Amino acid sequence: MENQHHAYILFYQHLANVFYALAASDKKVREEELLELKKIIRTDWVKVEDSHDEFGTDLAYHIEIVFEWLMENDWNNEQILEDFRKFKESNSELFTDDIKQLILTTSNNIAGAFFGINKAESAFIGNLKEILA
Repeated sequence: MENQHHAYILFYQHLANVFYALAASDKKVREEELLELKKIIRTDWVKVEDSHDEFGTDLAYHIEIVFEWLMENDWNNEQILEDFRKFKESNSELFTDDIKQLILTTSNNIAGAFFGINKAESAFIGNLKEILA
């Protein structure tokens, strides 16, 4: 059980990295992108599974926490997709068809939150689809 709990912590951290890298792919993370992510976490990601951290917070909110930390620290996102690919390969049981679809839906919604999906975001989502395939 502890291993699965730890796997979900890492899973949500990797998702935060991916969503941040997507939002930052055009060199600027917009407030609208963060607000869209927060909305999707509340409506969809908290329903994925029932893990909580030591403070009683649903682990899905770690996506938001890590995303905001990355924003505040202007994180370099060059290695994020490769790290995500490796995590997925090592934890394939977490990546059900429904989860893969939710990752893509979340990505499309984040990218579309500020005047539609631009070229950089479209390319990023294309790379993400390849990883999830």
